[in-house]
Amino acid sequence: MPWILDVQSANIRLGLEGGYSNEYNPIDSHCLSGFVADVPPELLPFRLDIWEAPNPLPEFANYCYTDIYVGETARRLIEELEPSTHQFHDTIVTRNGKPVTGRPYRSFQTEPPFFRFGIGGEFFRFQLGAENVLDGAIVIEESDVAEWHRKLRRKDGSIAEIHSLAVKARPPRLKWRRSVVLNRHLWIEKRLTQFLIASDELYSAFKSAGVTGFNAQECRFAENA
Repeated sequence: MPWILDVQSANIRLGLEGGYSNEYNPIDSHCLSGFVADVPPELLPFRLDIWEAPNPLPEFANYCYTDIYVGETARRLIEELEPSTHQFHDTIVTRNGKPVTGRPYRSFQTEPPFFRFGIGGEFFRFQLGAENVLDGAIVIEESDVAEWHRKLRRKDGSIAEIHSLAVKARPPRLKWRRSVVLNRHLWIEKRLTQFLIASDELYSAFKSAGVTGFNAQECRFAENA
């Protein structure tokens, strides 16, 4: 069965807090918040300052905005199942402005290595692997979601219609089409990007390796879909 890896509710449960220094990482001016945004090379490596977090640091977690940061173990497990599919951007981690002990990197240090995670998909200009941002993967009539439409005026004056899904309950009951998901291990629905979904195999690997930072909620595949 698939699993929701809910990093946002876990952020509250674990009391995770962090932020970026715009001196090194002008993330706001580039509108990069979220795990489906491309990253200009001039912003790398990211510099994440963590203010509140347990020790050791959760390895698949949301520390600020809606971004996900992963540790070396989480990255290895993801890459073993879906090699060359997702993006892992080098990140220099400090705690309250002080280096975390470990390997030196310029005037900062980080240990273990951390990476800003980006799911492979059509949002990336340099996507290497299979498409993991899915359109039509959720069975709407069997899930706790409702269709939501709004119109957005572009700079040229034209009107774009935005189609998305709104959650009706938390945690939501979600059913997926196996014919759309296929053999993917980590994906999102294009119209419901706040929920990252993992295969049972990846979730089990995370659990066995002690990867934390998310609340897990099981989903289902719909029959004959």
